[in-house]
Amino acid sequence: FPARRSHRLPASQAPDRSEGRAVSRARHIVRLGILAALALALSFAESFLPLPGIFPGAKLGLANLVTVLALYLFPSWRSAAAILFVRVLLGAGFAGGGALWYSGAGAILSFAVMCLCYRMGVGVTVTSAAGGVAHNVGQLLAAMLVLRSSAVLAWLPFLLAAGFVAGLAVGLSAAVLLPVIRANWGGARRG
Repeated sequence: FPARRSHRLPASQAPDRSEGRAVSRARHIVRLGILAALALALSFAESFLPLPGIFPGAKLGLANLVTVLALYLFPSWRSAAAILFVRVLLGAGFAGGGALWYSGAGAILSFAVMCLCYRMGVGVTVTSAAGGVAHNVGQLLAAMLVLRSSAVLAWLPFLLAAGFVAGLAVGLSAAVLLPVIRANWGGARRG
């Protein structure tokens, strides 16, 4: 009988696994950067969209679309948190004033609620709606601390409704975009 041939390549010709990991890591970092830039651009563009008759400083929450997508696309919540952190920090730097307090408080509470919803297996639309409500509650809590007044609680019913509607719109958009992105993304998560 002829000797069995090994299907292994000689060590000098074998692919370097660390090289594959480096490419994968680089791809991940590039994706994080692109999504962080997109979130920042949406946040900036949103500041130019007038919302007449609505609470001063109110936004649609378009930048949160990127956060929701990242939460459902990346294998770890840490990636979505990194994107959110960059967007909030740079966005507040561009906006100036006390934007960091309000944006940060809303983002932290919103992200915590969305992570909890995600972990419980809740769909992207409901997760986003819960995040929209939590964001406005976080901002209202920050306003109470900054202004040292509970009078801002008068805005609570309006902000809960606005957060739900905006979060629902963002969630529906994410539900439409997720399958399209996953088809071209590779290594996507459930959702």
